[in-house]
Amino acid sequence: MVLQRGDAVIDQVASYFGMRKISLGKDGAGTVRLMLNNRFVFQYGPLDQGWWPDGLYTAPTDEALRYDLETLKRIGCNMLRKHVKVEPDRLYYWCDKLGLLVWQDMPNGDRGIRADQPDLKRSEESARQFELELKSVIDALRSHPSIVMWVPFNEGWGQYDTQRIVAWIKGYDPSRLVNNASGWTDRGVGDVLDIHRYPGPARPAVEADRAIVLGEFGGLGLPLAGHTWQAEKNWGYRSFDDREALAAAYIGLMRCLHPLVGEGLSAAVYTQTTDVEIEINGYLTYDRAVEKLPRRSPRPTGGCICRRRSSKRSPLRRSIPGRYIAIPLRSPATAGNSPISTIQAGSRDRVDSARTAPPAPSSEPSGKRARSGSAAR
Repeated sequence: MVLQRGDAVIDQVASYFGMRKISLGKDGAGTVRLMLNNRFVFQYGPLDQGWWPDGLYTAPTDEALRYDLETLKRIGCNMLRKHVKVEPDRLYYWCDKLGLLVWQDMPNGDRGIRADQPDLKRSEESARQFELELKSVIDALRSHPSIVMWVPFNEGWGQYDTQRIVAWIKGYDPSRLVNNASGWTDRGVGDVLDIHRYPGPARPAVEADRAIVLGEFGGLGLPLAGHTWQAEKNWGYRSFDDREALAAAYIGLMRCLHPLVGEGLSAAVYTQTTDVEIEINGYLTYDRAVEKLPRRSPRPTGGCICRRRSSKRSPLRRSIPGRYIAIPLRSPATAGNSPISTIQAGSRDRVDSARTAPPAPSSEPSGKRARSGSAAR
């Protein structure tokens, strides 16, 4: 829309529109799968924490946000799991535009639970704050078609009233799937059963009504001198001394992942996009200067996890039973100077909602205060 006075443009605003359907469905073998527009698409991408060496949680520029996402697409990813962080709209804008699916985590505070423990009993104050922020996050981001899954809990962090929270999310936003708990505290509700396995890969048992996913795996580490947050005592789930050893281990993971797709696995999340401070298990170094994996490496039999090449024209590469998405390896290449540019303003239509927050939990004695910072922007 353009506002003019005579021939002079006074102001203008642009938006965009996207359509997609995310759902559960059965493949030809009767296995429940994650479906994109009624077709099974194996979702593969990284755990994305969104950290930056200069701004911590703040990217230096809009171009920098886009650069990370374009790198993931070049590596062969079609999704990312935004890990316990809510980003500025521009990141989701670029996911919409570039064609990357997003699993959105909810930041969490309070206490944690182990796999063998029941849900927390949060104080009224803690539960009320979490639910206010959960609703605010969904309201802020619901217009982005790239977001296909909400993840309210991760590895038992602050996990409470799981069944009620999941039921509320599904009622409040029926256009997306819900992952009740990524990790090891599944409560049998929601749309997926999600496990973590390092280095993995692995899959949970196939279920009759939910898809099975690998919510975290990999974490292969390689410190590169001159590109680490600190010189020593860096960390990966398994660490290597050179790119060749890292590439061989990564190819080994892909070889092991391939049969799991045929056995029912619908998605896998590799840890992670970039190194983060002492964590040196990223596809990219923390400064984004070096891609660690080789562009030309011996490919596993039949392709990395594919039996045929995927269409280059599709930003979200299709797969159907027996035909799997390709995850090509890339080479250690200098990525060039850090991307810097003027942040460009963008606009889009917002969906407002007058719906209510989750039903209040039953009254409990006042307990430990919630320790989470504000998740909503």
